[in-house]
Amino acid sequence: MLENNLDKQVKRLSRNELKGVTGGNIFNPFCPQECTYQDDNTPLMLGCPSHMDCVPFSCGGPGEYGFHCA
Repeated sequence: MLENNLDKQVKRLSRNELKGVTGGNIFNPFCPQECTYQDDNTPLMLGCPSHMDCVPFSCGGPGEYGFHCA
């Protein structure tokens, strides 16, 4: 019963309203905003290995992009 009352009270935000809450950008979780890499059993590190560059790539609709090592 409590769950039903909460569902009625919770306002669903539109995409534009959510942009206002998040500061204007909604990032796709599958579009990484930083380059990261891992060598063998080392922890995940920011940047790219010395023989690679961090490059942007399109990962969704218009304006959705991320970065990866290439």
